[in-house]
Amino acid sequence: MFTKTVRVAENQRVLWFRDGNLMGVLAPGKYNFWKRTRHLRFDSFNVEDGEAMLPNAQYLVREHGDVLSEYLDIRVLEQNQVALISVSKLVTRLALPGEVVAFWKNSVDTAIQVVEFTDDLAVPEAWVQAINRCGDAVALATLSKAILPVTVDQGFESLLMIDGDVDRTLTPGRYAFWKLGRDVKALAVDKRVQEIEINGQEILTRDRVSLRTNASLQYRITDAVQAIVQTPDVEGLAYRAVQFALRRTIGSLTLDELLADKTKLGEDVQSEVGDELAKAGIAVTMVGVKDFILPGEMKTILNQVVEAEKVAEANAIRRRDETQAVRALANTAKQLERNAMMARLKELETLEQVSASVDTLNVYNGLDGVMGQLVKLQPQGREE
Repeated sequence: MFTKTVRVAENQRVLWFRDGNLMGVLAPGKYNFWKRTRHLRFDSFNVEDGEAMLPNAQYLVREHGDVLSEYLDIRVLEQNQVALISVSKLVTRLALPGEVVAFWKNSVDTAIQVVEFTDDLAVPEAWVQAINRCGDAVALATLSKAILPVTVDQGFESLLMIDGDVDRTLTPGRYAFWKLGRDVKALAVDKRVQEIEINGQEILTRDRVSLRTNASLQYRITDAVQAIVQTPDVEGLAYRAVQFALRRTIGSLTLDELLADKTKLGEDVQSEVGDELAKAGIAVTMVGVKDFILPGEMKTILNQVVEAEKVAEANAIRRRDETQAVRALANTAKQLERNAMMARLKELETLEQVSASVDTLNVYNGLDGVMGQLVKLQPQGREE
């Protein structure tokens, strides 16, 4: 046999090449070619696919557009255009600038949506939803090359940077932006309350006592642009601000003043640090001084001072109680001296108390004998 037979089905179209040059498009039917003809190539396409993915499409359209246009609807994208390709109402891919988009005529339902990405940086919301619905059916490599997806969670903001400049601030939500022909990135900013520990600060007080203090800072970012773009290291800035404020404040107070009220120290430091960090877009919510750690010998001295103070307080309280007791006895004596009946009742009360504490009580000459100190007490079991 000196011929090669090519059969084209109803749902097929075939591009045939000789020596790498396009010779034509074969419609459904049967074709015979001489085998001796060298370097024949036949590229078969299924028209049900909708889009014709032509090899070396730009060259073919430029050199053989008149031949291809009989079978294809052809669209060449400009350098500032992108297109969303749909077949049977489902998105199949994203076409990039300069690409050739070709659909087989009289085939399945096809559509092309073209936008100029220089007009609006944001990808149309309808496009984002259509791409998400199709999932893996859309080429992810093309999407990652053309689109920057951004998701901002609750408690965060995101700064959209275009060629190194801040374009806008993104609140919580989902976004997508064109990154063709430009450097596009998103910087996440945590706007929740952050905490920094400032530990082991060795500081001298005004009366030259060396102590080590630990503090805690709570802050949050209020101005994302000022804090992230203008400040290289937010956490480092906040740490150093508290560190220096502690040194200035503690250095201006004596040890007794510091020990008297740690809360006041925290409030003073917070006021100073808050004014400084506000310029960097940072709000200070709390500065707390946890503790003071003194050297061993200073701790011993302070313990002795505290012990002496407590002993002095106890002695003062005891003397005050004794004075009050003596004053009460003196008042009682004055009352008894002025009132004979009250004195008699007091004597009977005393007799009752004495009688309750002995085993045997012998009384002579009646009650008058008892009150006249003629009472004889003896233990139980002995007779007078």
